[in-house]
Amino acid sequence: MKMADVVHSNYLLLPVISRFGILLGFGEKTVKAVCRKHRIDVEFFLAIANTFSNEDYFPEKKLQSFNVLMIVSYLQKTHAYYRETQVPLVEKLLSALMRNHLAEKNNVKLLKKFF
Repeated sequence: MKMADVVHSNYLLLPVISRFGILLGFGEKTVKAVCRKHRIDVEFFLAIANTFSNEDYFPEKKLQSFNVLMIVSYLQKTHAYYRETQVPLVEKLLSALMRNHLAEKNNVKLLKKFF
């Protein structure tokens, strides 16, 4: 399958793909060719992509067979993505909510404090 088809089938995989160090511009290359170019275990990539795409899919046994350092590296990149991208976005949205709903300011402050 082409990597572009993977993205086209689920654009929400873009952040997952970027955590592997794969940037847009892979053209017509297959998943295998892109993974080979970036020195990514294609089976690990597919396991993560499929897990992210399908909430009922979790290949526990298969995940246990992968190199621990590879898993840790992916988890570190995932943590950085949420810390540097998603958390600031949620904070920004909470601030906007507070500005736009002054009548509920105390509730939004509580929500922001909880977050």
